[in-house]
Amino acid sequence: MHRFKQLRSCDLILALLLVVSAFLILNGLDRAALWDDEAQVGVIARNLLKTGHLTGWDGRNLYGYFNGTLLDDRLDYINPPLDVLLAAASIKLLGPTTLAVRLPFALCGIASLIAFLALVRRSFDENPAHRVYAFALFALNVSFILSARTGRYYAISMLCQILVFVLYYRYLERRRLADAVGLVATLIVAFYASYLLAIGTLASVAAVHILRHRRSLSKQDIVPVTIAAGIFAVSTVPYALIHKIWYRPDFVLSVNPWYVDRLTILWRSFRDMNTTATLPWMVAVLLLGLLVVNRRRALPAPPVVYDWLIALAAYFLAVGLFSPMPRTSDPAVADIRYMTGIFPFACGLAGVAAALLSRVSRELAVVLSAVAICSNALTWTPLPERQFPFTSKLRLTLPNLALEEMRPYPTENGAVAEFINRNAAQDDLVMTVPSFFDNSLLFYCGDRVKICGQLYLNAKLSLAEIRKVGPANFVEMSFPDWIVFSRFTPEDVNYLKYFERPQQTPAGAMVSRRYRLAAILPVYGAQTQRPELIWHVFGPVTKYKIESEATYVFERDKSVARAR
Repeated sequence: MHRFKQLRSCDLILALLLVVSAFLILNGLDRAALWDDEAQVGVIARNLLKTGHLTGWDGRNLYGYFNGTLLDDRLDYINPPLDVLLAAASIKLLGPTTLAVRLPFALCGIASLIAFLALVRRSFDENPAHRVYAFALFALNVSFILSARTGRYYAISMLCQILVFVLYYRYLERRRLADAVGLVATLIVAFYASYLLAIGTLASVAAVHILRHRRSLSKQDIVPVTIAAGIFAVSTVPYALIHKIWYRPDFVLSVNPWYVDRLTILWRSFRDMNTTATLPWMVAVLLLGLLVVNRRRALPAPPVVYDWLIALAAYFLAVGLFSPMPRTSDPAVADIRYMTGIFPFACGLAGVAAALLSRVSRELAVVLSAVAICSNALTWTPLPERQFPFTSKLRLTLPNLALEEMRPYPTENGAVAEFINRNAAQDDLVMTVPSFFDNSLLFYCGDRVKICGQLYLNAKLSLAEIRKVGPANFVEMSFPDWIVFSRFTPEDVNYLKYFERPQQTPAGAMVSRRYRLAAILPVYGAQTQRPELIWHVFGPVTKYKIESEATYVFERDKSVARAR
């Protein structure tokens, strides 16, 4: 009877955690405008609905990120398409809004919760405390919630990571072809969400099988495994070869030996995973210590814990080896988005540490969990910030996120889009500095203005397609009506002067024009709504230096033209 009550209480707690987490994922989903990468998904999704194919050119504006590096010679979009397809379906139903772009990924985040709940129930069948702690530290982790609220592939990759292991364990138990096919279908979905994160997922399940369960398969498994592998190869390899998914010219090539770059990226990934607060370094040390102590006391942890540790290590190794991000990237931190796929297992391991600690002191385990969920205190390091960046400032996380979702969140992206829609004339030319800021304007203002200066004349696109987009899309041939600077610096004065150079009119006369300051927008010049905790700000920044950290908008003075 006591066992029944204990399990029932556990189920009630898990259900409550699921509801709370789902609410935090959905609440205020459209309060902040889309940031750069989200707007990119929204722009290509709108282009798909308008033209019928994945393209950067909609007949009016061009998505030309980093000199067109994500477009092929036909101006077709070459990034993994699944997030665009989901966004397009949502926009078709709800219209081209912020909510429409983010909603399908938020639903994937909630599906991840349900899948992880099924996984922990199976993995900790005899350990209710392990279930609660593992699920709680995942469901209420702020990095997970922010990633699920983001209109990109992050939630899809997390869902696929979990489902792959659910189906893998089911196949080992039941030996059904349907489970093998389901597993490979999930890997295919992961591939079309993110090539790199799919490699991490594949590496993690392969490592777990080889190191932990290789004796579980027999000769009778050859046929279903071969069929599954064949389906995966046919569904992915031709696409990978045609689109050259390994080719990323937008990343600067390093002059260092390959192994030096890989080791550096691996170190940064290992170091900066701490900043996500999914498995803070203090909790990781505690976990390893408790595993050793309990093993010596003949109180081993559930076997799945070692599966997750291996999965975590294999995922890091695979992503580090195949990451396109160069070692010379600035700032010198890991690309946190590549780690989202392993967030569920990292959080689950933190929960296991709390559950093992509860054997010593239930009160201490609850306090540890609360601190891990509500703050970044356990990520703090005493080492210099240049070695462990972004971990020296302590702050609340989950409480601040809850407050953020209840209040308006004006951002630079939204403020600029609102200003341009209100003040620019139809078909005015607009340029942004830095250029990645174009994406938000393309999504919110593309029907009103034309975004210019997306490419340089050395863009590696076909001549025929370059002629199609028109001269205004090239920096060297553009004379924008508006120039938006995110954080206007002294060096940007030269940028303005470049566009004030003499211009030849169709009649052959040489004229020059001037730009005037049209507005200093009352927003902090940064994308503070990004999901990475190292950059995310819980609500608008109100204290900043207007002269160097605000957003400046310049307008070309059409009344002043000097003939030469």
